[in-house]
Amino acid sequence: MKKHLFALSAAIYSVMSMTPCVFAEGSEEGAALPPFCADLALWTAVTFVLVLIVLWKFAWGPIIEGLDKREQYVLDQRSDAEKANADAKALLEDYKKQLANAKADIQQMKAEAQANAEKSAALLMSKAMASVEAEKKAATQEITNAKIQAQKELAAQSAALAVELAGKILKQELNPQSHQKLIDQAVAKFGK
Repeated sequence: MKKHLFALSAAIYSVMSMTPCVFAEGSEEGAALPPFCADLALWTAVTFVLVLIVLWKFAWGPIIEGLDKREQYVLDQRSDAEKANADAKALLEDYKKQLANAKADIQQMKAEAQANAEKSAALLMSKAMASVEAEKKAATQEITNAKIQAQKELAAQSAALAVELAGKILKQELNPQSHQKLIDQAVAKFGK
């Protein structure tokens, strides 16, 4: 940057040093101008050097320093942006991996849940079948027991009725009407 400023100053000096000398008011307009005036060139050079020193000390230094700081700031911002970009890409890749893992975990949990549900359904079905079978056996046993009990009661009542009927028959003389009457009474008593 300093080289550019120095080259610009040198270009300005060379243009200023080629400026023709100014003549006094009485000079002729058509007179030829001298190609170079030494005293004007000397004062121009001195002024230029002084301006160059002042600019070098008070303007170019701070300007160059500011430009250097600005350049460094831009470079820092660029490197920070590149680093942030790289971090973002790494984070994105990490999130993609986590998402893929989560999807795989969900599929695995889904499969396990379905297998557990099928296993539970089969277990409940077998328990229900066993319960139904046990209830069926209990009901069959209860019916068998009730049938046996009913048969025993029927036999006991039949025997009691037969004994009672035989006793009544022996006490009375039987004719077909009284015999029918005794049977009807016994059947009616048996129904109660």
